[in-house]
Amino acid sequence: MPAPVPRRRSVVACLVAAAAVLLPAAGSGPAAAITTTAGQGRPGEVVAVELVTERDQGRATWVVQAPPGTSFTRAPRTDEGPGASGSSCPLVSATEARCEPRTGWPAGTRLRAELTIAATAPAGTTTGTSSVGDESSGWSLTVLPPPAPTLTAPAVTRDRTPELRGTRDVVPGPERLGHAVTVSDDQGRLVCSVPAAAETSWRCTPDELPVGESVLLARQTSPGGSTSPASTPQVVRVVAPVTVDRPLDGATVSSGDVAVTGTADPGSPVRVRVGEERRTVPTDERGRFATVLTDLRPGRHRITAQQQVAGAATSSDTVTVVVPAPPAVPPAPRPQPTERPDPTPSRPAGDPEAAEPAGPAAAPPTAPGGRQPSAPPVPAGSAPDRTDEDEDGEDEDSRGEDGEHEGRGASGQDQDRGAGRSVTGGRGAAPGGGGPWTPERLVPVSLSAASLELVPGAGSRLTGRVGPNPSDEAVTVTVEGLLGRGVRYRAVTLAEEGGCSVTATRFRCRAELAPQQGATLTVHLLADAASPSPRAVHRLLVSGEGAATGPGAVNAVTSVLDLTSDTPSDTDTLSTQVSDVPGPLVVVLALFLFALAATVAERGR
Repeated sequence: MPAPVPRRRSVVACLVAAAAVLLPAAGSGPAAAITTTAGQGRPGEVVAVELVTERDQGRATWVVQAPPGTSFTRAPRTDEGPGASGSSCPLVSATEARCEPRTGWPAGTRLRAELTIAATAPAGTTTGTSSVGDESSGWSLTVLPPPAPTLTAPAVTRDRTPELRGTRDVVPGPERLGHAVTVSDDQGRLVCSVPAAAETSWRCTPDELPVGESVLLARQTSPGGSTSPASTPQVVRVVAPVTVDRPLDGATVSSGDVAVTGTADPGSPVRVRVGEERRTVPTDERGRFATVLTDLRPGRHRITAQQQVAGAATSSDTVTVVVPAPPAVPPAPRPQPTERPDPTPSRPAGDPEAAEPAGPAAAPPTAPGGRQPSAPPVPAGSAPDRTDEDEDGEDEDSRGEDGEHEGRGASGQDQDRGAGRSVTGGRGAAPGGGGPWTPERLVPVSLSAASLELVPGAGSRLTGRVGPNPSDEAVTVTVEGLLGRGVRYRAVTLAEEGGCSVTATRFRCRAELAPQQGATLTVHLLADAASPSPRAVHRLLVSGEGAATGPGAVNAVTSVLDLTSDTPSDTDTLSTQVSDVPGPLVVVLALFLFALAATVAERGR
């Protein structure tokens, strides 16, 4: 028997029956019969709310819970409709109120309440509850974030740490909790921050703004941790200050032409001034400027670079340079004419005037060329009778291991033992006694020289003493040397801690001296074997610089170096020997010529 086929009518009947059962069941549960009209506000503010019943709630107790972060300012009140007197809802706690009806809660009953938002409430939506009998519903209140603070900043400034200021909010209430403020640039980098305080005004100083334009924004954060929107952007343009890179402050230049270079704000010219001379120098896109000051006279000069930019303070930088006087080369000594004795006629024997008187007035014999022989000729193979001096007049101990002349004694106190040899001492150093370093004080300097005579093609050495430091503070000492033609520097050292830069004709050393500390200066020289001049000038410049007062006066020492040797040559010695003993040499020469003639005649046979 085939299975029965269900009919469509039976399916529809089942659906109708199910709906009849479910709908009554759904209507019997609690429904959202209370609506809310709630406001919004910021921490510390009072906000009004209103709850309304949508249908008759009977005589059940109406319980209202405040949202988290809020509290009832006063007890709520109810309005039960036209003709009915309202009732008060006592507060069980700051966050709960209970309302009892007089006759019941008809539809349309209104409950009005005022709530205070807590100072530490975070921004966002917060929800409370309202329940009558078996019915309950939630209601919400919106806590707003703090408003944006104000920000004031200079539009143009040369200060890379300008003061930023503005205003911020303070939470109403007895605590008067303030908002913290942060300032950042448009890239999110923190510029400065201000902690929370009860004052509405704020100010801060950034660590350092970059040169150029920066876009700054300020935000404030509430005690609850909510952050405000950004303030109106402020554009700050930091103008670069003027800085002179070259020459260095306190430097000694080699000539009257001085190159001045530095940096400033790009696009605006720089005015360079020295004495009465003024000139305007442009800057490139990186802010660099350069010029050359010419024909500066010897002495101390202040070079100032200055720039003016609209809206910013004038910026300037000043350096001091010293142009030394050119070393004066003394003229070579003029040769003196040689005086020859008049021939004395022979006198007959027995003439009383024939004998020449002997005594101190008798003139010594004169060698050819006008040279006075200092000693009789020394036989070959024998050594001269010497004690402590070598043939140049120096002590054996005054020579270094490398054969150079090593200086001894104080500058200006050496004996002038050769023509053209002299040492000119610098200005006397300011007396000791401590005290701060001042620009008028001098650093003592002494240059020693056992012999200032240099042998062409050979090395020599001069030693000296710089200091001691006469003040009671550390002083940076600069020692500079200049050489004339005919001599060049090989090496220069200033104690162990000093640093020196050396060229052929100039050197510069710097060292820091503690109070009463000095330093040893050693100068290695090499005389030019092909020097066109018999003399050269060596000039030494010494200056000190304190930490706060800058460079002091320059102490100068000038030395004249003699490149002419006093030692007689082999030809001069032979001439002297021939002049002193002509007889024996003539006989020997005649015999030599006779033997030579005989040899030639014998070979011709």
